[in-house]
Amino acid sequence: MFDCQIIDYLPGFKDHTDKLKQCLELDVNELSENQTWLLILALIDVNEPMNFLREWRMPTKQMKYIVKALSVLKERYQSSWTVASLFYATKEIAIDAEVVYKTMNKQSIYMIKETIENEFSIMPIKTREEIVISGEDLINWFNRPGGPWIKDLLQQIELAILNKEIANDRDEIKGWSRTCNLPFANDC
Repeated sequence: MFDCQIIDYLPGFKDHTDKLKQCLELDVNELSENQTWLLILALIDVNEPMNFLREWRMPTKQMKYIVKALSVLKERYQSSWTVASLFYATKEIAIDAEVVYKTMNKQSIYMIKETIENEFSIMPIKTREEIVISGEDLINWFNRPGGPWIKDLLQQIELAILNKEIANDRDEIKGWSRTCNLPFANDC
C-alpha cells in the first residue's frame, strides 16, 4: 500500500504516510472497525476528526461515536481511569479507548473488556437516567426558577453518588444537596 502509493488516493491519508506506517509496528489484528478508526485518528492527529471521517462517507452516528472515543482516548493519555471518567465515557467507548491506548503502547489487550465491565458493574449508577431525582425535584426543593444551577447541581449529585458519598436515595440526595455549599445556600 505504501510502496505503490495507493495511500495518496485515500481521503485524508496523503500527508500522513509516516504516521500511518507506525500501524505496521502495532498488533492491530484484534481491533474492531471503530477501534481501527480511533487508532488511525490518534496516530495522524487531525485537527478536525469529524471532517476527516466525513470524507470516508461513514454513518453520522459512527462518526460521532469515534470522535467522542477520540476525546476519551486523549483524556486517557492524561490520566488513569476514575469512576467518573468511566461513567462519562460510557462502557463501550471506555473499552474501545482502552484497547487503542494499550495497542498504541504495545501492551496486552487481554481482559480489557472484562476489567471495564467489572468496573461498571460495581458503579452505583451506570447512566444519568438512573438517578432517582430530576431537575424538577431540585426546582421544587429550592423554590428557585430553572437555570444553569440545575445542571451543575445534578452533576455534583452524580459525582457524589458515583464516589459513594451518598446513596441514590431521594431523601439522602435532598439532605445532601441542601448542605453541599451551593452559591445560593443562604437562600435555602
